[in-house]
Amino acid sequence: MLKLTGIDILLRTIPEAFLFVLSAYLFSFKKINKKDFSISVLLLSICTYLVRELPIHYGVHIIINIAVFGLIMVFIDKIDLAKAMTYSFGVMMILSICEWLNLFVLDILAKNSVQYILKDPIIKNLCFLPSLVLFLIIVLLIRFLIKERVDCV
Repeated sequence: MLKLTGIDILLRTIPEAFLFVLSAYLFSFKKINKKDFSISVLLLSICTYLVRELPIHYGVHIIINIAVFGLIMVFIDKIDLAKAMTYSFGVMMILSICEWLNLFVLDILAKNSVQYILKDPIIKNLCFLPSLVLFLIIVLLIRFLIKERVDCV
């Protein structure tokens, strides 16, 4: 079980859901519908919280969240199922790489004191904000490269 605190929800889960949904809109070249976008972010945040509360092994929650994200994109945002699942896996992979890089740098800067940082929810979330910023930059870069490629064809 991977319990989330209120701070985790506010500083990580909601911004992460926002970026996931934004990335799906950007990759699909779909105009953002504010109502559907907001519903998707809210639903994904709630589902992420509920999945994290399940008594399951670490890692299983990622698979469930990928499926939930894909389903939200299909039913709320009206994105094709194949594209939705591709985006789900892709953005989860990008986020995982960003978090790994963030943890790697944090481990170097904190001189192997990461376990202490991870115990305090506020410090932990603030220290992992760079991974969300990096995630956004990579998503925007990919979107730009996709658009350039589409415009060239």
